[in-house]
Amino acid sequence: MIHAEKASCKKHTNTYAWSPQLIQAVQGERFWKLMLKCSKGLPVAPSALLRTKTAAGITLSTAVSITEIIDNLRAAAKSRKQAQTRHKDLRDSY
Repeated sequence: MIHAEKASCKKHTNTYAWSPQLIQAVQGERFWKLMLKCSKGLPVAPSALLRTKTAAGITLSTAVSITEIIDNLRAAAKSRKQAQTRHKDLRDSY
C-alpha cells in the first residue's frame, strides 16, 4: 500500500533542470497552497505543513490572515515561474 501511494503521487518533472532554488520556489508555492486550504477549514496534515515550510525556508511565528496568504501565494508563484525560466542557468551555477 505504501509503494502504491508513493508511485501514484510522484511530483517529479523532467521539463526543468533540477536546482536548489527551483525546488525551494516550488516548495514555497506548495506551502502557501496548503496554508490556503487550512484557512478554508479543509483538512491538512501538520506534518505536511511543517515539511513544506522547512523545504521552502519559510519562517512563520504568527498567524497569517487569508489576504496575506493569497499575496504570498501569488509572490511564490511568480518566483517559481522566474526560476523555471532561468532553470538552465540555475543548474549550471549549482
